[in-house]
Amino acid sequence: MQIEDLFGWMDLSRFTVIGYDFRSEMIKDELMSKLPSLKLEIVDSSFSLRAEIVRETRERKADFLLEGKEYDIPRFVVIDMTAFRLNMDNYAQMSRFSERIRQEATEMDMQAIVIKPVNSSPDDGSDIISIGPNQLMYVADLAISITGDKEYRTRCSRIKVLKNRYSHHDQKMNVSLEEAKDFKYISTHETS
Repeated sequence: MQIEDLFGWMDLSRFTVIGYDFRSEMIKDELMSKLPSLKLEIVDSSFSLRAEIVRETRERKADFLLEGKEYDIPRFVVIDMTAFRLNMDNYAQMSRFSERIRQEATEMDMQAIVIKPVNSSPDDGSDIISIGPNQLMYVADLAISITGDKEYRTRCSRIKVLKNRYSHHDQKMNVSLEEAKDFKYISTHETS
């Protein structure tokens, strides 16, 4: 698997879930910075994708108009769940929430990417990490985990595809921070 494959699958996916541990945060940020996207943060399950996109779009359009530029709504919306605290009280709400986010993104002809911090993978060297709640994984077209290499201290990470509706081949790779910085994203929509 190459970085190009990963971004190609994100181009196809309506709802992508990315789990990352604290050691891989720099690489996750670098990869997400390549996408033409609107970045939003979730604090609780009352989050409305439609309302946030309308609010952000108004603000950005005003800024662009003042600068004499044209504003195009990005195809991707990256939803950061860093501030959201999952507990037993809101677990059921999260299941309904993930389905609602996918539906709202589809209705607005956008592609949603949910990024969520997770616990590090076990010390036994396996790539297993838990991206909860399970409903996020269930509705996702693409789910990946990014785990930092303990030896390289955030300079290299393992990317493992946990779910992919578009390919069933071996889907693991190592990526360094330098590779992530050097990668140039070209959307399949731009080349067709």
